[in-house]
Amino acid sequence: MVCPSSVLAHLTKFIVTVGCIKAVGNIYGKASTWSFRAFQILLSHSILGALRFGAPFLTSATNVAKYLRIFYDWYSKIVDVVPLAMFTAGILQGYGISEKVWLIVLSLGILPVFFHLQPKRKDSQIRRHQLLMNITTILQLLMVTLVGLRNINYNVISLVVSYIFERFFIDEFCYNYDIPSTDLTQYSLCFVEIFMVLTLNEV
Repeated sequence: MVCPSSVLAHLTKFIVTVGCIKAVGNIYGKASTWSFRAFQILLSHSILGALRFGAPFLTSATNVAKYLRIFYDWYSKIVDVVPLAMFTAGILQGYGISEKVWLIVLSLGILPVFFHLQPKRKDSQIRRHQLLMNITTILQLLMVTLVGLRNINYNVISLVVSYIFERFFIDEFCYNYDIPSTDLTQYSLCFVEIFMVLTLNEV
């Protein structure tokens, strides 16, 4: 089924991501290397989302739509975890934090992906995994905030607030106001990307 609002949300994120990639000051700088990869992941997710929600408009083959849906759902789980870990690693590396520290933070940030991609999980495993994701997210946001404020980069405040909304409050907001979660998540990620560029350009 074609979902025009979701196609529009993913196309909007695509345009914002392309703009963010172009706006990053030095794509070969320490802070930008990891962040550039995160932007590429978000860019590919935007393209995939536009195809997934627009597939019935493009083709009548139900198998294509089915496999696009499965792949999109799988890739969305990766997008939920990996970009934040890469952005955090980029910021920490850009500010000259010890390689050992930012590699540990990167590893911890990516760790939830392996639990996320397990095919069958019990309710208790899902709750534990959610707790692990929340802990790693808070740890990364705390590191970004402390390092940013220590180096007088106040853009991290906007970045962290936008990411907290996207990660912890968006589902409740969508439920209360009857807004499609997928759409609002894409628009929220646009703000995260914009604030990320502002933060990176100050590093």
